[in-house]
Amino acid sequence: MLSKHRCPHTRVLNFFTDTDPFISVASVIAIAPGHHVWRCHIGEGCGGTTANAASAEANLRRVLEMPDVALRRTYARRQQASENRVPFAS
Repeated sequence: MLSKHRCPHTRVLNFFTDTDPFISVASVIAIAPGHHVWRCHIGEGCGGTTANAASAEANLRRVLEMPDVALRRTYARRQQASENRVPFAS
């Protein structure tokens, strides 16, 4: 399931999964009136431009529903990194 949150400082619309609600998996940025850039941060990292935010969000949802895009990839990488950490010597 995807959730979205707009950053109050940058106005970037970020998308998150319930698997890892703190790592953005996609974003939509309004670069000018009528010009929006959308990016998927997982998988092959695809993206594009659209005329409005609704179509950018529709494109993102379509890409994230593809079977080769693993929404759990970011969580798995972070989990693996935490398991490989070397503890600090005191």
